[in-house]
Amino acid sequence: APLLTGGEYRPDDREAAEAIAKYRAANPKIVSQWHYHQAMLMSSAANRDATHVVRLPSGRKITYFGPEYALVVDDASKAQRRELLAAQVLGDPPRRIYGGKIFENVAQSIARDVLRDGWIALVDAGYEVNWTVYDEFAVPVPDDGCGNSGCRWCHPENFGKDGKYCG
Repeated sequence: APLLTGGEYRPDDREAAEAIAKYRAANPKIVSQWHYHQAMLMSSAANRDATHVVRLPSGRKITYFGPEYALVVDDASKAQRRELLAAQVLGDPPRRIYGGKIFENVAQSIARDVLRDGWIALVDAGYEVNWTVYDEFAVPVPDDGCGNSGCRWCHPENFGKDGKYCG
């Protein structure tokens, strides 16, 4: 929270725990994905699999190399704990990995696939994509000679104050 608010909001441990519990209660499907990916990673580490592979709906795969358990020492408490480690790039040193992080990678990878498919569809439809910004395409559209683009949804008057299309 401090990072997102420029340091203005710094929840104490109780407030942070409440916010986390509220998020988890409101998003059980996301939480179940965290647990699913954690269980699958734990299985890969316990079986000493050379890789842990997550298949995406597009058919692409995300591969984690050398999943393993490791004992690490907490700097603050000096207590030992067991963590899961894996390399995300073959040859890199293993790093801490967990179900929530894997699911985040899955979500980002699916978003990339959707963006790719949209780009291909635009090109196939005859549009030229100049660039992308996050999840949007910058595409030149024909001008009607009066400085207006040829598509009606591009006009500001077609959007309400809340930014939603209403044309």
